[in-house]
Amino acid sequence: MTWAIIQTTPQGQHIARIRLRQHGFVVYCPEETIWKNHKRKPRTRERRPLFVGYLFASSPRSVWRAAHLEGVRGIIVPALSQERVRSHIHAIYKAQRAGAYDHTEKKREAFVPGARVKIKPEGPLHDQYATIVTAAKDGMVKLMLNPTLRWETTQHIDDLEIAA
Repeated sequence: MTWAIIQTTPQGQHIARIRLRQHGFVVYCPEETIWKNHKRKPRTRERRPLFVGYLFASSPRSVWRAAHLEGVRGIIVPALSQERVRSHIHAIYKAQRAGAYDHTEKKREAFVPGARVKIKPEGPLHDQYATIVTAAKDGMVKLMLNPTLRWETTQHIDDLEIAA
């Protein structure tokens, strides 16, 4: 199976996904979960594409035929080996299943004052452990790195993981 990145037309991601599946393609569209505010309703949970305008598609036959389907603007076949492409797509899929792209309150429930966390992004604080001092509703948390020296920093919960 050959994996490719499908570039969709503006607002055409949904129709491209349908047309590709109708033509026998395996289609994966990574999604993030967010809260959406509406005028008449309270906040509702919504899923939206993680990469707006792009899908991943695979087919045992030539992917170039998909270029003429409704909603498809173009096809990008990565210069990487298919094994590496599959591993990258699988890593995105695993991260989505683990809740990495879930920006709703459910994910934030674990990030409460007093919880120990590990800082994930590369940089001077990479793999440092800290304790949450305060947590805001926008996903930002104030962390105490060293209580003795009163070293504090602020991070977003997407850059943290709960320490084991």
